[in-house]
Amino acid sequence: MTATIIKTYTSLDGQQVELIYHDETLWLTQSQIAELFDVQSQTVSQHLHHIYTERELLRSESSRSFMYFHTQGGRTTQRQSKFYNEDAAVSVGYRINAHKATHFRIWVSKTIKELIKLEASAPKAIEAPAKA
Repeated sequence: MTATIIKTYTSLDGQQVELIYHDETLWLTQSQIAELFDVQSQTVSQHLHHIYTERELLRSESSRSFMYFHTQGGRTTQRQSKFYNEDAAVSVGYRINAHKATHFRIWVSKTIKELIKLEASAPKAIEAPAKA
């Protein structure tokens, strides 16, 4: 299990989207996918529906819920939201704009490789030997 890290992707047109890196995967919400490809959230929802109906991806492997904290007006609340992995985002992207999706996929591949190398080079905690 990896730590949760926030990474920022900048699209070809300068749009910035923050993604969660967790368990060697990048995750983003449906609204972030919409923002990434400059479409309405309903459009993303329709494409995700078709992607899952056509079994291009499995919902159980490409989506999950995360708890997060949201601060507004000095008040912090805990919320749960559905997130989709980079495979789902790229699949939606190819259906909307292949050029933007390709740029995003290249960034994802490079970023995940860098983060995995970073994790591998991080010092590991030494476990104490078990007492007999």
